[in-house]
Amino acid sequence: MYESEHDINANKSTSVQSSSEKSSVTATARVGDGELENRAQGKQDEFVSETPRVRRLTAFQRMVDASSKVQRTAQLMSLQTNSDVVQRVINVIHSDHNESDDRASYVEAEVSGYTLPLGSNSPTVDPTGWDEIAEKYEMDDVYRMHLWNGRLGGPGDETWNLTPGVEEANTDMALEEVNAQAQVNAGNTVSLDTSVTYGYSDDDTDPDYYYPSHILFNWVSLDDDGDLMDEGTWDEDIPLPTEKDPDWDPDDPDDLGMDEEEY
Repeated sequence: MYESEHDINANKSTSVQSSSEKSSVTATARVGDGELENRAQGKQDEFVSETPRVRRLTAFQRMVDASSKVQRTAQLMSLQTNSDVVQRVINVIHSDHNESDDRASYVEAEVSGYTLPLGSNSPTVDPTGWDEIAEKYEMDDVYRMHLWNGRLGGPGDETWNLTPGVEEANTDMALEEVNAQAQVNAGNTVSLDTSVTYGYSDDDTDPDYYYPSHILFNWVSLDDDGDLMDEGTWDEDIPLPTEKDPDWDPDDPDDLGMDEEEY
């Protein structure tokens, strides 16, 4: 899950063991979705405001990349024209997806190679129901979340791979996705699958119908001999965004959008 209207596939803490050991990652360096990465780098106008959380995620992601690069240098030297540059190519062995009333509901993929650069496959389309959600909720904290991480080859231009979600959920998913990224960078093959549940409303005229209530992300890493190297799961309820103030008049310069009953 490799990036909200203010989009990490990000857009989800690692230390990587030597290549002769089981390649795994610890909870101290788990980081980010493509959408978060773009926001942290300021690569898009909609990501102009960095938060400490985003900056920490981006720093951790670079640590993962650096550690993974050390592990794979010996393997890739013969394939590189410049030994200082790691060839970033994702090999998609298999992929499939399902939708529920045009809403992204399930994606699976099997990949190998080397994770794509930060910000790869950032969302360029809106998830199904995005405009309806924007009519009811504040969108500053809503992200277009990848089901299949962008750095692992998940597209950002397909609605079947994107679902809305608040920043906290996007970040938490990115913290697990980076573990799968590290396993790919260590030379292993990673299989992943993500399931999305829409349980806030059964009424397709209600914006909540298009907003996920739960996301389950699983991944498994195998070496060249088919032996299990590592695996992980992110399983979380997705909170709804903040509702707009129904009394706010955007055409009234004196109305700052605050609820008079609270202020």
